[in-house]
Amino acid sequence: MSELKEEHRPKGTLVLVYFFLAVMVIYYWLSWKWLSELWLFG
Repeated sequence: MSELKEEHRPKGTLVLVYFFLAVMVIYYWLSWKWLSELWLFG
């Protein structure tokens, strides 16, 4: 059996996860801001 080394870590995957998380948070916030301006709640 071959042993897996701990040196191999998917850093690119973690970067993509944080990138998409940030994009979703910004998109969520902007959509609520746009809706509040559209419905004149703010």
